[in-house]
Amino acid sequence: MIQNSRPSLLQPQDVGDTVETLMDYGLRGFFQGGIPRALRRTLMAAMAWTVYEEMMAKMGLKS
Repeated sequence: MIQNSRPSLLQPQDVGDTVETLMDYGLRGFFQGGIPRALRRTLMAAMAWTVYEEMMAKMGLKS
C-alpha cells in the first residue's frame, strides 16, 4: 500500500471545532476578524508596493 506522507487537510478534530464554532457563534463566527485582517493585508501590500516603486525610481529602472 502506498502511504501519503502529506497529512490530510481536514483532521477529525476540525469537524468538531467547526460544529462548536457554528453552535456557539453561528455563521458570523466564521467571519469574525475578517475586516481587520483584510485591512492589515491591504496596508502591508500597499507598503511593499510603495517601497518597490521607490527603489525602482532611485535605481533609475522606472521609466
